[in-house]
Amino acid sequence: MDIGIDVKDDLSVMDSNFHLSCSMRSRIDGKCIDTDKLPDMLEVQKESYSNFLYGKNGDQSTSGISSVFKSTFPVVDSSNKATLDFVSYVLKEPKFNEDESIDRGITYAATIRALMKLILWKDNEETKEKELIIQEQEVYISNIPLMTEKGTFIVNGCEYVVVSQMHRSPGVFFDHDKGKSHSSGRILYSARIIPYRGSWLDFEFDVKDLIYFRVDRKRKIYVTTLLYALDFKKQEIIDFFYNKVRVYKKDNNWHINIKLRNFIGFKNKYDLSDVGRVKINAKLNINVPETCKVLTKEDILHVVKELIAVKD
Repeated sequence: MDIGIDVKDDLSVMDSNFHLSCSMRSRIDGKCIDTDKLPDMLEVQKESYSNFLYGKNGDQSTSGISSVFKSTFPVVDSSNKATLDFVSYVLKEPKFNEDESIDRGITYAATIRALMKLILWKDNEETKEKELIIQEQEVYISNIPLMTEKGTFIVNGCEYVVVSQMHRSPGVFFDHDKGKSHSSGRILYSARIIPYRGSWLDFEFDVKDLIYFRVDRKRKIYVTTLLYALDFKKQEIIDFFYNKVRVYKKDNNWHINIKLRNFIGFKNKYDLSDVGRVKINAKLNINVPETCKVLTKEDILHVVKELIAVKD
C-alpha cells in the first residue's frame, strides 16, 4: 500500500511556524560582558601583606618587618661597651605547602632569619687600649604565617581569615558633650590626642571652667600639673596664654591702652551679612563698602539723623 506524502505542504507548515516563533521573540541589542576581566577582590589584602613581608617592589628597607626590627635595634648595654644592631633579614621557603600543612595539622609559615651585627669594645690588657671587635651572624628569629592565594592563613591545619577593623586615625580631635554631661546644660569642650601607638591624652573643661587632663581615660589631673611636669615655669605659662599690657601714670592717674582685638580668644560676634549691608546703604543713602559687615560711625550718625527726621 503506497502512502503519499506532500513534502511541500509539510515544509510550508514548518516555515510558517518558524516565522511565527521568531516574530514572538523580543530581540535584544546589546554586548556580552567579558566576566574574565573582573577585578581581584583580594588584591588589597595580598598586596598589603606582601609589602609587610618583602617591602614595596621588593625593597626590603620599606617592609613592615624591617621597620619592626629598626624600632628595637640597636641595643646597647649599660656600660656602653657592646652594641647589637640589625643588618638585614631573609625569609626561608616553607617546608610544606598549603595542602600538606592542612593534612599534617601544622601552620603554613616561613622562617625568619636575621643578620645581626655585634660591635664590642674590649680592653687589651697588654697595650691597655680598647680594641674594636665587629662580628656578624645569622640568627633564627621565629616563624611567620604566610598568606595563601585565597587571602587566608593556615594555623594548626585550620584555615582562618583576618577581618580588617576600623580604628580612629592618629591626630588631635576637638569635641563637646552637647550639654548632656551636666544638669545645667552647659556645653563642656574637650580635646583628645590619639597616637599611632601609646597612651591617649584627653583635655577637658569642667563646669567651673577648669582644665583637666587624663591619661588613657583614667583619673583626671589639673593641666597645670602636666605643664609643670614638662618643665614649664609659672611665668612661661602666663606669658604664653596672656598678653602683656603696659600701664603708665599720667597726671596722677594710671592709664592703660586696651586693644580688644589683640586679646587671645577675642571674637567679633557682630555680623550684618551682605544683605544687611546693602539694605542699610540703601535705607540711609550712604556708600559704605559691602565688604564692611559691622556698624561704622557713619552708620550711627545717619541712623540718628534719620530718627530725628522721622520724629519731625
